[in-house]
Amino acid sequence: MTQAGDIAGYMEYTLEAPMLHRDLHRLSVGIHTYTMIERIEPGVCHAYNIWNPAHKEQIEVDTVVLCTARISDDELYRELRSDPARLQQEGIEAVYVIGDASAPRMIVDSIFDGHRLAREIDSPHPEMPLPFIRERRLWGDSTNDDYRSQLLNTVDVA
Repeated sequence: MTQAGDIAGYMEYTLEAPMLHRDLHRLSVGIHTYTMIERIEPGVCHAYNIWNPAHKEQIEVDTVVLCTARISDDELYRELRSDPARLQQEGIEAVYVIGDASAPRMIVDSIFDGHRLAREIDSPHPEMPLPFIRERRLWGDSTNDDYRSQLLNTVDVA
């Protein structure tokens, strides 16, 4: 169920949408677009059409997973940081806040936060992202030395 005109719209950009839609159809998953939940009761969601709120329907459900509000929750981070003596006792040198705990964002950005921290955890200040370097490979018979010099002198070319 979504208030949008399609489910998982970003998957169109990642080329996952056709397979997702095929699987959902194969599994007989009901898809309700342009729909908002009015209230939830055991076993049923009361919903309405966003264009005509008078058009209501009851949808039987086993489980409801809400994606809402986009509010960060850094409670675990704050709890861990509140006891530096315990962290030291356990041999934990640092605790970092990343992903949605830091700020609401798209899942791709949260995943990148984790990937970036894993790559940069041994840098002098892992809490501060290093500049993003896009890898560029040269066509032809370039040596590794040629490649390294190109990386040092990169210029964006359209």
